[in-house]
Amino acid sequence: MAEFEEVTQAATEERLASRGERFAAAVIDIVISILASLPFFFYTGLEALENPDMTLVVTGLVYSILIYIVINGYLLFHFGQTVGKRFLNIRIEDLQDRQAGLGRILLMRFLPVQVVTNIPFIGGILGLINIAFIFRKDHRCVHDHIAGTRVCRVPDELRV
Repeated sequence: MAEFEEVTQAATEERLASRGERFAAAVIDIVISILASLPFFFYTGLEALENPDMTLVVTGLVYSILIYIVINGYLLFHFGQTVGKRFLNIRIEDLQDRQAGLGRILLMRFLPVQVVTNIPFIGGILGLINIAFIFRKDHRCVHDHIAGTRVCRVPDELRV
């Protein structure tokens, strides 16, 4: 039994997305998010972002969540992927090697990070701590630990 678990764990570790793959996917997703956020910035005006009030922070948070769902919702629901992850053939899985469900991805993986990183002053620091966890052996960020997920290469039989 122990040998089976070791073989299974080794196979999973082999499928783990590399830090480079995750970084490249994140860069693609960030560029798309920035482009999708431009209407919000033009509407509110860049001056308002210099000293944002709570209404602007909450509005920005809601806007970013809605944009994320509009851009990635279909891919997340059907494949466990964002646009960047789809491009790199990696996906979000639960710890049993199955595609993570949309509810888990949005409510436990995405939303906590969005809320925390929007906290003035400390949000950026907490965001960096979240990302720094990728340098551990299991390549899982804090949001992966919260949601019970990991990012792996898409199995060959599921690639499009």
